[in-house]
Amino acid sequence: KVTMSRVWMRRVGASSSSSYSTVRCAPFCRHTPPQLFAYSQSTEIRPPFEVERAAPHKEKNATVSLKHGRELRDIKQRSKGRHGDEHTKTRYPVVLCHGLAGFDRLTLIPGLYAFEYWRGGIHSHLKKYCPDVFITRVSPTASIRDRALRLKEQIMRILEESKIEKINLIGHSMGGLDSRYLVSILGGHEFVSSVTTIGTPHRGSPFAKWALDNIGTRMRMMAALKWLDIPVEGFNNLTTEWMNNEFNPHVPDMPDVRYYSFGGSKPRDRMHTLLKFPYDVIYEAEGDNDGLVSVESSKWGEAFELVHADHIEAINLTLPRLPLRSLFVRPDRTAVFDCLSMYQRIAERLHANNH
Repeated sequence: KVTMSRVWMRRVGASSSSSYSTVRCAPFCRHTPPQLFAYSQSTEIRPPFEVERAAPHKEKNATVSLKHGRELRDIKQRSKGRHGDEHTKTRYPVVLCHGLAGFDRLTLIPGLYAFEYWRGGIHSHLKKYCPDVFITRVSPTASIRDRALRLKEQIMRILEESKIEKINLIGHSMGGLDSRYLVSILGGHEFVSSVTTIGTPHRGSPFAKWALDNIGTRMRMMAALKWLDIPVEGFNNLTTEWMNNEFNPHVPDMPDVRYYSFGGSKPRDRMHTLLKFPYDVIYEAEGDNDGLVSVESSKWGEAFELVHADHIEAINLTLPRLPLRSLFVRPDRTAVFDCLSMYQRIAERLHANNH
């Protein structure tokens, strides 16, 4: 039989005439020899480390105590580093640039619900590792040039109001192309320290060409958007032909700006149903991709990191499962992408390179 009991343990190293301290003991057997326990009328309960500190070998215990103190101090310092104290934050603030058909904050129900482009706490998480984080908004479907012009206006206002010298750009999808154009053509190299692109089609996307030919032309979607006075140049700017023949030859990297990139890739059976067809179109032409941009097209700059995520998971957005499929297929919870960890690594890289 096992029972819980309050027992009194002899202090370590103490003589038989020494006083006794009390501790709460784990369950023990009734058949434990009674001579292993000494009893006292004291009811004071001390934790185990208090018993050790009362031992007569003070020199040894002082060393142990000092060692544990150092370990606790190191843990606290590492914890501060993970949460971005003043010594681990980036040198310059970060500006987030959204992609095609993007926005900063979309109010669906005024005063009740708003949909954010950078979801799941990306903004607040980055602020732990950066002096400040700004979110910009440009025309969703305009050309790269028009979007970059609008981006520059907002950044200049940020620099003026915040009294800062430079910023770091983080662009998702088409936002990375806007950032490159701003730096190379619009004089952004004077106030931009680095450009980090996430899932950006630096060499275009084969699906953009397919969508223009089949949805834009045959289904007359482009004509409908023009009739609604909605810019459509942004779709044309993402084709592989335009990027390789028009954009890249005329938008060179600037030597005083550092470029980094991230790309995504997932097996087809782990893609959302809505991304499987674009995945097939791109895979046939360029291989592994994130559902909208191939791995090879997303590579740019001096450092590239491949993450196991699709195009929209890179902004912490997960598409809901289709109703019929959700009845028969259980979601794979182990395959959830840790988006915030990726943005933390971006900030740590910026800090390591003094950006």
